[in-house]
Amino acid sequence: MNILLTPARIGSLEIPNRIVMPPMTTRTADEEGYVTDDTVAYYLARAQGGVGLITVEMASPEKAGRHRRREIGIYDDRFVPGLTRLIDAIHRAGAKASIQLGHGGGIPAATSAARRRSRHRQFRIRSTRPHSKRSFPRR
Repeated sequence: MNILLTPARIGSLEIPNRIVMPPMTTRTADEEGYVTDDTVAYYLARAQGGVGLITVEMASPEKAGRHRRREIGIYDDRFVPGLTRLIDAIHRAGAKASIQLGHGGGIPAATSAARRRSRHRQFRIRSTRPHSKRSFPRR
Protein backbone atom coordinates (compact mmCIF):
# COMPACT_ATOMS: atom_id res chain seq x y z
CA MET A 1 0.00 0.00 0.00
CA ASN A 2 1.17 3.53 -0.75
CA ILE A 3 2.36 5.23 2.47
CA LEU A 4 0.56 8.43 1.38
CA LEU A 5 -2.77 6.71 2.00
CA THR A 6 -1.91 5.28 5.42
CA PRO A 7 -3.00 6.89 8.71
CA ALA A 8 -0.57 9.16 10.54
CA ARG A 9 -0.34 10.84 13.93
CA ILE A 10 0.41 14.43 14.84
CA GLY A 11 0.82 14.30 18.60
CA SER A 12 -2.36 12.61 19.85
CA LEU A 13 -4.33 13.44 16.68
CA GLU A 14 -4.73 10.63 14.18
CA ILE A 15 -5.38 11.68 10.61
CA PRO A 16 -6.80 9.16 8.12
CA ASN A 17 -4.02 9.63 5.55
CA ARG A 18 -0.99 11.80 4.83
CA ILE A 19 -2.69 14.10 2.32
CA VAL A 20 -2.59 17.60 3.81
CA MET A 21 -4.29 20.58 2.22
CA PRO A 22 -2.51 23.89 2.91
CA PRO A 23 -4.52 27.05 3.55
CA MET A 24 -5.73 28.74 0.37
CA THR A 25 -7.72 31.94 0.13
CA THR A 26 -11.28 31.35 -1.07
CA ARG A 27 -13.06 34.59 -0.07
CA THR A 28 -16.22 32.57 0.44
CA ALA A 29 -17.04 34.10 3.83
CA ASP A 30 -19.49 37.00 3.84
CA GLU A 31 -18.38 40.61 4.29
CA GLU A 32 -18.57 40.33 8.08
CA GLY A 33 -16.53 37.10 8.13
CA TYR A 34 -19.30 34.57 8.69
CA VAL A 35 -18.94 31.10 7.19
CA THR A 36 -21.35 30.70 4.25
CA ASP A 37 -22.83 27.70 2.47
CA ASP A 38 -20.17 28.24 -0.22
CA THR A 39 -17.44 28.02 2.45
CA VAL A 40 -18.81 24.73 3.74
CA ALA A 41 -19.25 23.34 0.21
CA TYR A 42 -15.66 24.23 -0.77
CA TYR A 43 -14.04 22.49 2.20
CA LEU A 44 -16.51 19.59 2.21
CA ALA A 45 -15.61 18.79 -1.42
CA ARG A 46 -11.93 18.54 -0.47
CA ALA A 47 -12.69 16.33 2.53
CA GLN A 48 -14.91 14.06 0.42
CA GLY A 49 -12.17 13.97 -2.21
CA GLY A 50 -9.82 12.26 0.23
CA VAL A 51 -7.81 14.98 1.97
CA GLY A 52 -6.86 13.74 5.44
CA LEU A 53 -6.03 17.09 7.07
CA ILE A 54 -7.50 20.36 5.83
CA THR A 55 -6.00 23.67 6.93
CA VAL A 56 -8.77 26.26 6.66
CA GLU A 57 -7.68 29.59 5.19
CA MET A 58 -6.23 32.39 7.30
CA ALA A 59 -8.36 34.00 9.96
CA SER A 60 -7.26 36.87 12.16
CA PRO A 61 -7.64 36.60 15.94
CA GLU A 62 -8.37 40.35 16.00
CA LYS A 63 -10.65 42.44 13.76
CA ALA A 64 -7.94 45.04 13.15
CA GLY A 65 -5.68 42.24 11.91
CA ARG A 66 -7.90 41.25 8.98
CA HIS A 67 -6.08 41.82 5.75
CA ARG A 68 -8.62 41.11 3.01
CA ARG A 69 -12.31 41.27 2.36
CA ARG A 70 -14.48 38.22 2.95
CA GLU A 71 -11.92 36.70 5.33
CA ILE A 72 -13.26 34.10 7.78
CA GLY A 73 -13.85 35.65 11.19
CA ILE A 74 -12.44 34.04 14.32
CA TYR A 75 -11.97 37.11 16.54
CA ASP A 76 -15.42 37.03 18.17
CA ASP A 77 -17.67 34.34 19.65
CA ARG A 78 -20.44 35.24 17.20
CA PHE A 79 -18.49 33.31 14.53
CA VAL A 80 -18.45 30.06 16.53
CA PRO A 81 -21.72 28.60 15.13
CA GLY A 82 -20.54 28.96 11.52
CA LEU A 83 -17.06 27.65 12.31
CA THR A 84 -18.65 24.71 14.15
CA ARG A 85 -20.84 23.97 11.12
CA LEU A 86 -17.74 24.04 8.89
CA ILE A 87 -15.69 21.75 11.12
CA ASP A 88 -18.59 19.34 11.65
CA ALA A 89 -18.95 18.98 7.86
CA ILE A 90 -15.21 18.31 7.46
CA HIS A 91 -15.28 15.74 10.28
CA ARG A 92 -18.39 13.99 8.91
CA ALA A 93 -16.50 13.48 5.64
CA GLY A 94 -13.70 11.77 7.56
CA ALA A 95 -11.05 14.50 7.53
CA LYS A 96 -9.46 16.49 10.34
CA ALA A 97 -9.20 20.28 10.36
CA SER A 98 -6.86 23.03 11.45
CA ILE A 99 -6.97 26.76 10.74
CA GLN A 100 -4.29 29.23 9.78
CA LEU A 101 -4.10 32.15 12.21
CA GLY A 102 -2.59 35.33 10.91
CA HIS A 103 -2.57 39.02 11.68
CA GLY A 104 -2.20 41.52 8.89
CA GLY A 105 -1.02 44.16 11.35
CA GLY A 106 -2.57 47.55 11.82
CA ILE A 107 -2.37 50.02 8.98
CA PRO A 108 -0.18 53.04 9.65
CA ALA A 109 -1.37 56.48 8.66
CA ALA A 110 0.37 57.19 5.38
CA THR A 111 0.74 60.48 3.63
CA SER A 112 -1.28 60.94 0.47
CA ALA A 113 2.01 60.99 -1.49
CA ALA A 114 2.96 57.60 -0.04
CA ARG A 115 -0.47 56.24 -0.93
CA ARG A 116 -0.07 57.44 -4.52
CA ARG A 117 3.36 55.75 -4.76
CA SER A 118 2.11 52.48 -3.29
CA ARG A 119 1.61 49.68 -5.78
CA HIS A 120 -0.54 47.76 -3.27
CA ARG A 121 -4.05 48.55 -2.18
CA GLN A 122 -4.49 48.35 1.54
CA PHE A 123 -7.67 46.96 3.08
CA ARG A 124 -8.87 49.26 5.82
CA ILE A 125 -11.45 48.22 8.35
CA ARG A 126 -13.06 51.41 9.58
CA SER A 127 -13.30 52.16 13.28
CA THR A 128 -11.02 49.36 14.40
CA ARG A 129 -7.84 49.70 16.31
CA PRO A 130 -5.40 47.00 17.39
CA HIS A 131 -5.58 46.04 21.06
CA SER A 132 -2.05 47.17 21.80
CA LYS A 133 -1.36 50.81 22.57
CA ARG A 134 1.41 51.00 20.00
CA SER A 135 1.15 48.66 17.05
CA PHE A 136 4.08 50.17 15.20
CA PRO A 137 7.55 50.83 16.53
CA ARG A 138 8.60 54.45 16.49
CA ARG A 139 11.52 55.29 14.26
